[in-house]
This record gives sequence, C-alpha cells and structure tokens, in this order.
Amino acid sequence: STGPSGAGPLMTTAQEYNESANAITGATWASGGALGTARYQIGGAGDLPAGLAYGGYSAPGPIGTRTEEYNGTSWAEQNDLSTPHGQISGQHIGTQTSALAAGGTTGGSPNYGPETEEYNGTSWTNGGNLTEDGGRSYIAGFGTQTAAVAGGGYAQTGATANSEHYDGSSWT
Repeated sequence: STGPSGAGPLMTTAQEYNESANAITGATWASGGALGTARYQIGGAGDLPAGLAYGGYSAPGPIGTRTEEYNGTSWAEQNDLSTPHGQISGQHIGTQTSALAAGGTTGGSPNYGPETEEYNGTSWTNGGNLTEDGGRSYIAGFGTQTAAVAGGGYAQTGATANSEHYDGSSWT
C-alpha cells in the first residue's frame, strides 16, 4: 500500500532509541518489532518499554479502529476502538494501560468528530465528547487519562487555537 497522495509505501517497522548517561559512546537506534498493520496518522501512548498504537489510516483502506500494544519487543493486536479515529497523530495521552483517544476524523459528516474513548489496558469505552469546535483533528494532546489537555487542531471551520482540559469524564 502507499501513503497519502502516493507518497510511497507504508512501513510497519518500529525502532527504539537507547541512551545511557554512563556510556562514552553516543546512543543508538535499535530495530523493534513491526506493527501488525501498516498505517499512518495514528495515536500513541505509553513509555518504554510498553506502548500503545491506535486508530489512523491504512492506505488505501479506511480510517482505522485497530489497537496494538508494544511489550518492548513486539506488537500484539488488542480490542479495537469503537469509533474510527484518523488524524490523531499529535496525541500522546496516558500509558499503555490507561490511554485516551480524542477527536480526529471519523469518516462521517461532519468528518471531524468530538468522540473520546478511554483505554484500560484491555478495551476502549466511551468518555466525554470534546466541546469546542464540534470536534477536530490534528490535536496536540498530552497528559494522563484523568488530567489531559487537547490544544489546537483542525475543525470544520479551519485551524483553531482552542484548548480543553479532560478530568477523567468530561472536557471543559
């Protein structure tokens, strides 16, 4: 498959960057296990060695719901998102066992959704919807599942500077 606008093939490879304060030589990249499904503009959460990848696009396929966990060596398929989320690559909210996916493209109309989902290490459940702009994609998201910020992004009306705070159940 190819990336957006025929940009070339999608890759499923992953790499880790290792660094040591005690080493005289510089840090190096090491090859990690490949994702089970090649995709782009995916959301991610976690800290090494555990990570989570979810949603995104699988060219030339539709917006995805796929969720995969990384154990430091390989990726494994998990329970999928209940709503497709694309263009959520700026989000890095939570950990592998407590993550948050907010907004993104949904494939419907309007195509920028306000839906939020919470991951508990096993499955996704619905959380409170984004309240600003009727939903948006390309959000800069950070924090934890119970204290997150969603800033900026792209809404139906264009780029936005609006920010919201999530308290574990709703956005304000």
